[in-house]
Amino acid sequence: MASAPVPAPVPAAEPAPSTAPPPAVQVAPPKPALPPKEESRALPRDLTAGARRLLSEAVPRIAAQAEPELSRVLSTAAFAYQPAQARLVADAADGPWPSESASLPPNELPASYARGLHAEARRALAAGRGIADVVELEMQAFAANPRDPEIAGYLAYLHLRMRPARPEVARELAVHAIVFSGSRRSARIADWATFAIASALTGRDDDARRAYLVQATLTDDVDWTCRSALRAYAAYGEPVRVPVQAMLQRIHAQRRAFDAPACAWPPFQNASSGAQAMY
Repeated sequence: MASAPVPAPVPAAEPAPSTAPPPAVQVAPPKPALPPKEESRALPRDLTAGARRLLSEAVPRIAAQAEPELSRVLSTAAFAYQPAQARLVADAADGPWPSESASLPPNELPASYARGLHAEARRALAAGRGIADVVELEMQAFAANPRDPEIAGYLAYLHLRMRPARPEVARELAVHAIVFSGSRRSARIADWATFAIASALTGRDDDARRAYLVQATLTDDVDWTCRSALRAYAAYGEPVRVPVQAMLQRIHAQRRAFDAPACAWPPFQNASSGAQAMY
């Protein structure tokens, strides 16, 4: 008997094409650049340590190197009795100083980073933060760019605001700021005032008097200068009395006090309490 035909194998059905999307490739997102405020939290320990080294080593060395140029400016101001002699003081201040080429530790941070920390410190002081916190921020800014005179000058001012004040450090930092201001030294009126106050508080009366004469000679705002000096007297007392009085006498002798109410004579009658915000 004939065998039954074997049925042909039924081909397996092809699987229906999947409608699901292919799995996405997992790519790690790029790490965003840290904004300045977060960067300041990432590096504070290194920057603060660097600032302390600068204050103990580089800043005193540069201040000592600048003594000849600084003395020339102070001496010129002492004998600048006439307003026309202001040009002589400005020329002595703004000329090239060998000390401005002094070596400093290498720094790889951008100048904008240091200025960001500086702005943060200024905001912190305006917001009423403790002076220690503000000094810490400005120390970091200084370590990030020790050649920035704005930062060095503000750090000098903050050392006068500390309790107790640290006038020796403030004096050296004020000189540092003046040195690295280059051809704009005659415009850095606040730094000359800081130097004057710090000199008075450290017993360098002659430097304090002559530095106030530099300020009086070079200022474009006599009223502000008198007000600042009187408030320095209100804040720091007798150590700054004679230097401030010498400055006021010079302004009156030059007949530049007519439109400056704060320069009214006798001196000290308009002094108000509290330290002058020089920056």
